[in-house]
Order: sequence, then structure tokens, then C-alpha cells
Amino acid sequence: MATGEGAGPGRTVSAGLLGGLIGAAAIWVYEGVRDGLGAMAYPLGTAIHVAFALARGGPFALIWPAFRRRGVEATLVALFYAVAAWVVTHLAVAVTSSSRPDDLAPDVVIGGALSHIVFTVPLALGVKRWLG
Repeated sequence: MATGEGAGPGRTVSAGLLGGLIGAAAIWVYEGVRDGLGAMAYPLGTAIHVAFALARGGPFALIWPAFRRRGVEATLVALFYAVAAWVVTHLAVAVTSSSRPDDLAPDVVIGGALSHIVFTVPLALGVKRWLG
């Protein structure tokens, strides 16, 4: 396996996409155990999560080699990346939608943070593995 520093941009992006796909699968399972949204919410929510997961995998794969050179564990980076992803997601939803949950409600904060951690840790471990 190539290391992140020696990997070409294509390999780095591929590692990010694969890591994002693993994260998408993890978040899909997590979201899949939640009830009450109706039948159509699952395929729509899955499609949205997969699209965002793929989009988030690439940037993680690009920043990971710099942290690895400094000896920082991928899962630690993932925890901070999860918080950043959650904040960006909530800002995007706030700007684009008038129909959203109360962003400061404890269940929204805890559920959102937990779901993003469930997503980013597998993403990080996948990127770590594929970039060597």
C-alpha cells in the first residue's frame, strides 16, 4: 500500500471515497434503527447520507496524511472532523430549509453528534488503512 505522502491524487481521493462509503454504511445502519419517519424517509435519507458521506471522504483523505506525519491517531482526528461535519451540516440545513428541528434541543445535538461520530470513525479507519 502506498503511503499518503506518496499516493497520487487519484489514490487519495479513492481512499476518501471508500472511507466515506464505509462511513455511509455505518450511518445508514445507525439511522436504520430509528423509527417514526415513515417509509419514504429511509430511501431519501440514505441517498442524502451517501451523497454527503462521499463528499466528506475526500477532504478527510486529503488532511489525514498531515496528521499521520505528526503521529496523531486517525480516530482522534475523526472525532474533531465529526464535530466540524455536524456544524457544517446544520449550517447548510439552516440556510436551505425553513423546516428543521430545533438545533439547540438536547436530542438534536446529542443525536447529531453521535451520528456524525458513528460516520467519521469508520471513515477515518478506512482512509488510514487504504493510505497505509
